[in-house]
Amino acid sequence: EALNNMVKEFENRRNFMIDKLEKLNQISIIKPSGAFYIMVNISEYLNTTFKDKTINNSVEFSKVLLEEEKVAVIPGAGFGLNEYIRLSYATSMDVIETGIDRISVFLSKIK
Repeated sequence: EALNNMVKEFENRRNFMIDKLEKLNQISIIKPSGAFYIMVNISEYLNTTFKDKTINNSVEFSKVLLEEEKVAVIPGAGFGLNEYIRLSYATSMDVIETGIDRISVFLSKIK
């Protein structure tokens, strides 16, 4: 029963994160078929400048997002997906919601 409850909770977190991400402008996602991660396509935000910082790849995007909005994500470059960042839903719903809200604010500042 405990395992079933845990699986259901992670499914709820995944669905919540997917729903919130799909509402953001100019991004798309790779829906997970396992694990606890969602890959987010940030290609529309690459090759831009933000506060004199160049954002040409997922590493630079992740660094500026961390500095500006205090949201830690994993650059997709390490997975061969340089136009993506990786988000984890192996955390609380509050952390997920706050993180995506901050990502939304950051994206609105870029474009």
